[in-house]
Amino acid sequence: MTPDRITFLRTTPNSRGGARYATKQWAWNLTLNEWRQISYDAGTWFLAEQREVSSIDDLAAAINDVRGDPRVTAVRGDLTEAGHKALRSGGVMRRLKKVARDGSQPTLAEVPRHWMMVDVDGWRLPEWADLAGDPEAIIEAAIYDLLPEPFHDVRCFWQLSSSAGFKVGVLKVHIFFWLEEAASNEALKEYLQVHAPKVDRAPFNAAQPHYIADPIVSGGHDPLPRRTGWIKGMEDVVVLGDLDRAFLQRTIRERREKVQSGAGLSGAAARSVEGLLALIGDGEGKEGFHAPLRNAAFRYAVRTPIRQRDDDAFKAMARAAIERAEYDPRTRSTQEIGRYTSDAYLDDILDSAFARVGLARSDVPQGQQPFHAAPDQHVADARELVGRQIDDALQAAAEWHDLPDEPGGRPPSRHIGLAVDVGTGKSRTGRGRIARFVRSQKAKGKPYRVLWLVPTIKLGGEAEKHFTDLEGVKVAIHRGREQPDPEQPEHRMCMDLEAVKAAEEVLADVDETVCGDGETGCPFFSICGYQRQKKAVARADVVIGAHELAFHTPGGAKKDMALTVFDEAWWQDGLSIGRTITAGTLAAELRRHPIMRHVKGEQQVADEMATNDQHGVYLRADAALEASPEGYVKRQALLDAGLTALACTSARAEVWKRKRVGLMRPGMSLAARKEAAKEMAINPRIPRLGAMWQAFAELLSGEGEATGVAEIRFKEVEGGQMKVLHLNTRKDVKPLIQENPALLLDATMPEALVRPYLPRLEVAAPVRVQTPDMTVRQVVGGFGKTSLVPHVGPRSEENSPQNLARLRRVAELRDFVEGVSEGLPGWEGGAGTLVVTYKAIEEHFASLPHTEVAHFNDVAGRDQWGKVRNLFVIGRPLPHPEAIREIAAALTGQPVVIENSQKETRAIRLADGTGRPIEVRTFDNETAEAVRAAITDAEVIQAIGRARGVNRTADDPVNVWLMADVVTPLVVESVHDWRDLCPGQVDRMACRGLLLTSPADAAVVFQDLFPSGEAAKKAFQRVQGGISGTFPYEYLIIKECPRNQPVEVTYRPQGRGQQTRKAWVREDRLPGLLEWLEERLGRLAHYSAPVPPHPDEEEDFAPAAEPVAEGPPAARTPEAAGFSDQSARPREGAGETRTPENNWAEGASAAVMQ
Repeated sequence: MTPDRITFLRTTPNSRGGARYATKQWAWNLTLNEWRQISYDAGTWFLAEQREVSSIDDLAAAINDVRGDPRVTAVRGDLTEAGHKALRSGGVMRRLKKVARDGSQPTLAEVPRHWMMVDVDGWRLPEWADLAGDPEAIIEAAIYDLLPEPFHDVRCFWQLSSSAGFKVGVLKVHIFFWLEEAASNEALKEYLQVHAPKVDRAPFNAAQPHYIADPIVSGGHDPLPRRTGWIKGMEDVVVLGDLDRAFLQRTIRERREKVQSGAGLSGAAARSVEGLLALIGDGEGKEGFHAPLRNAAFRYAVRTPIRQRDDDAFKAMARAAIERAEYDPRTRSTQEIGRYTSDAYLDDILDSAFARVGLARSDVPQGQQPFHAAPDQHVADARELVGRQIDDALQAAAEWHDLPDEPGGRPPSRHIGLAVDVGTGKSRTGRGRIARFVRSQKAKGKPYRVLWLVPTIKLGGEAEKHFTDLEGVKVAIHRGREQPDPEQPEHRMCMDLEAVKAAEEVLADVDETVCGDGETGCPFFSICGYQRQKKAVARADVVIGAHELAFHTPGGAKKDMALTVFDEAWWQDGLSIGRTITAGTLAAELRRHPIMRHVKGEQQVADEMATNDQHGVYLRADAALEASPEGYVKRQALLDAGLTALACTSARAEVWKRKRVGLMRPGMSLAARKEAAKEMAINPRIPRLGAMWQAFAELLSGEGEATGVAEIRFKEVEGGQMKVLHLNTRKDVKPLIQENPALLLDATMPEALVRPYLPRLEVAAPVRVQTPDMTVRQVVGGFGKTSLVPHVGPRSEENSPQNLARLRRVAELRDFVEGVSEGLPGWEGGAGTLVVTYKAIEEHFASLPHTEVAHFNDVAGRDQWGKVRNLFVIGRPLPHPEAIREIAAALTGQPVVIENSQKETRAIRLADGTGRPIEVRTFDNETAEAVRAAITDAEVIQAIGRARGVNRTADDPVNVWLMADVVTPLVVESVHDWRDLCPGQVDRMACRGLLLTSPADAAVVFQDLFPSGEAAKKAFQRVQGGISGTFPYEYLIIKECPRNQPVEVTYRPQGRGQQTRKAWVREDRLPGLLEWLEERLGRLAHYSAPVPPHPDEEEDFAPAAEPVAEGPPAARTPEAAGFSDQSARPREGAGETRTPENNWAEGASAAVMQ
């Protein structure tokens, strides 16, 4: 290929000798608390330099070499003879592509180029976007949105512009591609106008500057931790094919004429705000709604001086255009169209547009000090401290029970929280001391029973085993009806779950309506595990149950209750988010389901008088909801409707009298139960009605302007929208638990989130433990859920380019995990690697050798991975801002208003005590930020705690790879960027344990990595130094001596002229390799591989499952591969033999030396 060139221009000093810059300068204004952009002037005269480039890698290297110089810019043009002459004579030149007025000749010429830069300037960031943490996902989305298919899945180099990060809400990035065939500027501009009309075509000009220098930042820190990177793809070049310029020009002309005639606009007007608004709508030639509105707002902002900004005028134009536009009702709802006309939407795009032209603001970057304090406790000291803290809490509980139980006899009990690092043994320490507490309380004749609450019943079973080792303590587990029966594993605790479900759906008492008393009722009563456990629970000293029991404590656990222990976080179990009540239906529903009263025989009849008394209150509530706008319910709306706190309190009490009872009974058939449930249809709605009345009463009796518990929303239904009351509520902890002492044990102890349940909570100083034998490496960039988890649903096809890109990234991670873990077992056998990630993708890692997987929110308290060698935490749970807002409102009962999460610079604590800043997502609202931290950061901490780092020694260390943009209290050895670690195609082959040195064979064997032999050949050529006879250790990713040593294998396919090939194989992949290769390459004429010296002791490797979408070589048993003896095996149809030579020691030694 003839080398291409890129021309760099460097500014020259001004008349006073000062530097001229070709990039934006940003200075932090402490007075205005905002970034201030300092304008720059690149001047007229430049120094010039041309560099030859032959690939996208050469181009990226050239840009990286100069982007740190704020004086440098680039152009597509080539230096003319006049340009070269000017540089030779005076050393400087002007940037000219035409003859200047003074007669100066052009210095830059239009020439076809293989390279092109796509300038994305103002692409609106999606709600999920995290430009600091995951720019690749955003840029990939922009490529798929803005560029046609030939650019999809093509490797490219990106550089965020000097405004990126300072201009909020938009993507500003330069994306560099390499074209298979050089193309002229004019051809590219026409192509983009037809196939990518949203892309800026201005850069395609010989003299147009490409501003590639990084910004100059003063008074603060760059809001973006990195500004360049790669988008990986299956191809290295863009194939545009034959650019038929005649076709392109004809298409452009026809589209322009169609727009002009359809909108009645002239050619000039078509490029105005009005012309862009004319493109609104669906159908041929139209561009939807959001894009034209966004572009029109930007055009308006560009052409309107700030002092002449008239938002109302623009919004009137936009609404008129939307009203005229036609749309497809099958794909767009009236609600969506209404959103486009709303003030909120139009104000947003206007503000964003004006921000893009000069009014962007940014947050102050924080300093470089680590965000979290360093752990200060040795594990032995920490355990001693935790023991003392638990002893103090139990002593306080005992002293409280010793006080006289009479009015004024004792103060409120204490609720004490302990924040203790995972693995320190807080639960184990607590169990031993709880046993002593129980025995002591019994001896004194005081309340002695303990309710021990855990995240899951499975963990409860583990706790029960530990308690049974403690003398003198009876322990029982309270299991829910759907849990497996430990004494009858083939059955659930309840054997008639359908009847239970039918009763529970209408809030019927299950014991009274399903179970009965054993003589009449459920036919399974005598063998029922749920009934059997009641006796054990009633006799137990310690009752173990799930966290949910804090909100409905079983009767058998109430007597002699002395203490409740909450083991691990439980605050989310009391939340009830998203229950709705249809606005305007309250009074009518009251007539259909009136207040009831009991008559002789316990039958229910309608209480017409009580119903009539309440009807007026319900009518006023209907009026208040109908009059309320979208958002939190306001106090004034209730007052305007005539509601009072007293009336709402009364309504809350009366609403429970509407509950239908006595219609279900034990022994009923399922069909009869369903019929009864129809008459009890009001029952499931009563709790939400009660919550509504309680929220209204509290709002009217308080001083707040609005409630966070209830908000008005509009719900899409068939035929339009429905107004609903959306409830965000939390349950109250049962009075028995509130009144008695409580001990809370948690790794993070989110005080702000627990206190709404337990207002008297006291939290001791956290116990943070050093982990010298746990090495944590953190990798940032590209691990958000939107980057890894394929989208499902009608709007996202399974094989969409975006989903395929996500699966490809997961496959890269999978190979990286195998390359790092090397297929080794744990320190005591079993799993050597644990991967904790999103539930939707954990299956992709499950088939790796000696690897187990788990997902977020399913790891707390699990202890089976304390001897793994490697732990990978990939991603982090980060709820949508709307979900966080709802949770925060439910916990506090107050309105919580948050926009999208913000980017904040926080520093990771490194092993040397310094901080490594990264950008993380946070919230301004304190409660919302506490919720985010308790869900995101705390879950990551729980996941890492599964490796039990505090228990490790020099004999069984653990390596942790934290692959997420989070800042935790952990001490991190090193921080890496995923773009530096992400394995390429050849790397991934090596990570799988088999590195073939033949590109042709690699293309056959690893078709998921190399789509063709030519692609494999190019991939091998791109590897620095090529593939030679020595093993390239850089493919092992971790630049340390590998433990599962690669060894040399030679083989030769059958056929005349075939050469002997060499491969490098990880030792655990040797068993079955011969057969595996022959399945893919055909019968081999020669095969030589090391043979283990002690085959009788060799582990029997079962075939590994193929991974989802992509896969490593499957391990097979030695016998299946012909390793059962050392004899040569004759090759069928030929006289040559294949000898598995016994060169194990020699091959391993050679590999080590190489």
